[in-house]
Order: sequence, then C-alpha cells, then structure tokens
Amino acid sequence: MSKSQVYIGFTSSPGWLSRLIREFEHADVSHTFLAWPDPNFDVWMTLGAEPNGVIQQPLSRFTKEDNPELWLLSGPDLWPGIITLLDVINTPYGYATLLGMSVVEAEEHLFHRAGDNPIKRGSVICSEYVSLVLRMSGYQVCPDKSPESIDPGDIKSWLINVAKATQTNVN
Repeated sequence: MSKSQVYIGFTSSPGWLSRLIREFEHADVSHTFLAWPDPNFDVWMTLGAEPNGVIQQPLSRFTKEDNPELWLLSGPDLWPGIITLLDVINTPYGYATLLGMSVVEAEEHLFHRAGDNPIKRGSVICSEYVSLVLRMSGYQVCPDKSPESIDPGDIKSWLINVAKATQTNVN
C-alpha cells in the first residue's frame, strides 16, 4: 500500500485563545497538525491534538479565517512517527500541559532562555504531538527543548530556518 506524503500544518484562527497564544509566542501561528492527501476519502485529512483530543479530521474543518498553511519536508517520511504514536490517537487533549506552556513562555520572555513545562500529565497538546512525530521519524526538531515545551511557532521556525521545508498551497 502506497502512503501519501505527510505535511506539517499550521493555523492562526481569529479567536481570543489563538490570538493569546500568538502573542505569548511572538509567532504568526497558534496551532499545528499533520496533513496528507487521502486517496480513500479523496480529500486532505489531518491528524493532531484538537480541543476534543488527538483526532483525524478533514482539512476542510479549518476555514479560511483559520489561515491554514501546509509545509513539506524533503527528508524522512513522517509515517514512522505517526505509527509509533498510534496509541495517542483518541486520547484527551492536554489542557494541563497547555496551562504549563504559560510558564515556558514566561521563562523565555523574562529570562531569555528555553523554559521547561512543569506540567507533564500524559495527554498531549498540538505542538507536542507534532514534535514527537517529527522526532520519532528521525528529525531533530528544537533539540534544546522537551516536546511538551515546544510551541507551534518553534516548529514553524525550525521548518523554515533549519529543515528548509517548502510551503505548499492549500486547495
């Protein structure tokens, strides 16, 4: 069976939480996920940590107001990381970990150093899930940070500046 290439996706929704996350991160994105063109559904599908847990859903669930963007890596395939983390799919969202990200961002802004998330409960947030998939697929994404301390802006910056990923149009 042939597997589709997996892309890294980002959004920057207009809602208050998204705006707050972007403000704390000093980034233009607030959410990250994985996406691929699915030949079985004949649509782009996504996999990521959403408010109702780690789920798969059509990319069309993100609207134009969410400003979705997709990036493609030229290196190793991401399916090994996705397969390794199969048990994470359908687990609850890491709301406590998201709260701990406020400590991470405060450390980065106040002390100009990589912060460490003090809350590690087993449930993942969006950037933690994507960074784990990347690492389990052989990428050294943000090596100075633990996965639960990486934010979407960190991943996008790594994709652009280190991995030299290519942005693609979302149809």
